Amino acid sequence: MTTELKFADYVVDAATLPQVSIHALLSRGFAHILGNEISAKIVARIRREVKGENKEVPTREQITAFREGNEDIVASWAKEEEEKVLQALADGTLGVRAPSGISNQRLDPLTREIRKIALAEVSAILHSNKLALPKGEGKVVFPNGEAFTRAELIERRLAKHGERIEKEAKKVLANVEKAVADLSDI
Repeated sequence: MTTELKFADYVVDAATLPQVSIHALLSRGFAHILGNEISAKIVARIRREVKGENKEVPTREQITAFREGNEDIVASWAKEEEEKVLQALADGTLGVRAPSGISNQRLDPLTREIRKIALAEVSAILHSNKLALPKGEGKVVFPNGEAFTRAELIERRLAKHGERIEKEAKKVLANVEKAVADLSDI
């Protein structure tokens, strides 16, 4: 594991720093993550709540009013985010970006195409119902109250329409293979 710290054009080998400097860096980083970064996530979540179906960006007053009127909810969100950070710190995953859902890079061509088609269909259905496709581990909430992640929506689509989608994916791959074969005849 490297002990190199980098910022802009500056590079410092942490192993050469005095213990007091290392402690100061750790304390400030810890406070920044548990303070500023979580606060930013809470404000973003409040904005989404206030915004709802409205397309306008919420005002500072609306955000403050939501925070004041929903102190328990906001506190539970903060606690949830703090627990995630502390768990990531304990797991050694703090700062490590995890892929959302299944990475298409690790799938065989047929499975990748099947998932691509299912995602396109899910996206079109959500869009026609004025709902946004969730990102990462976010969830879309249906009018009946059910909530699903992107991965869950894809799996639901495949459970109901998997055979049809697989046939369509095989046709797409066959067309690609034909196009490649045609190119080799040039």
